[in-house]
Amino acid sequence: MFSVIDGSRVIALKLSSKYNNEAMNELFDNSLNHLRFLTLDAVDVLTIDSIIRRDDIFNHLESLFIWFDRDQYRDKVGATSAWIFKTCSLHLKSLKYLSIGQHKDENKRHQTSLSPSLSDSMSGNLSWQHLYLTTVGTNQLGILLSRLPKLQTLTSVVQLNSSTFVCPIMLYLNRCTLQLIRSTFESIVDFLTVCPSLRQLSLRMISPHIDALDDQQWQNVIERYLPQLKQFKLDMRADSLALNVAERLCTTSFRNNSFWQERKTCATVVRKPSSTTELVLVHIIIQFNVVIK
Repeated sequence: MFSVIDGSRVIALKLSSKYNNEAMNELFDNSLNHLRFLTLDAVDVLTIDSIIRRDDIFNHLESLFIWFDRDQYRDKVGATSAWIFKTCSLHLKSLKYLSIGQHKDENKRHQTSLSPSLSDSMSGNLSWQHLYLTTVGTNQLGILLSRLPKLQTLTSVVQLNSSTFVCPIMLYLNRCTLQLIRSTFESIVDFLTVCPSLRQLSLRMISPHIDALDDQQWQNVIERYLPQLKQFKLDMRADSLALNVAERLCTTSFRNNSFWQERKTCATVVRKPSSTTELVLVHIIIQFNVVIK
């Protein structure tokens, strides 16, 4: 099959772990010099490394999706991720969409973390418009965004703990989806202050700080820093929460305030019994979707 393929006519290619490495290498021996979309799904690190090193296929590449094999060691995946960033920043000038992460079936406890030397892995400002990543830290996120001034969409699992988040204003970032791990409310606000053009924002928080449960706090953030926000979803999961706080969220916060009423905000609180009578497991979803005229 490979011998009769005209590689110059291939514009999209998806490879997964069901193909052996020898077959992949044979495929890439064809002249894939017009390849625009490449997906590597659950492919092992060594194969990814051999493919990424082939400069001849990257002249026109616009989209690169990489899902690491779930069986790969976390440190190897992290090192390879950082190396991919360096390679992409140096050679993939036409790239617009980059997605790097563990295989979608991988347990969340084993999500990849980029190398701490990320600042040394990127070269100059890049024209990338869309970015998906697994776990990154506060300082790494600032470094990433500072090199991507034209970024429009960001999806990431991120840890925001520091109040020293430094990043230039992201004028083109209009859509953002974050899963926040052990992140303080203050650090979340610091991040949102550099995203004044956001029109769609989705935040998922595990064991949120008490400030994140305050409707007035979120109202202040949206009014001060997110003037163009039209779609908002706040998904919070608390392992334990005082019953009176949960009741307030159900009956008062995010419902009776005129700011949220005007946006037809939907507030959903699901309570699950716990081993004690005073604490409950709570899943809170706050969202609105303003019709764009």
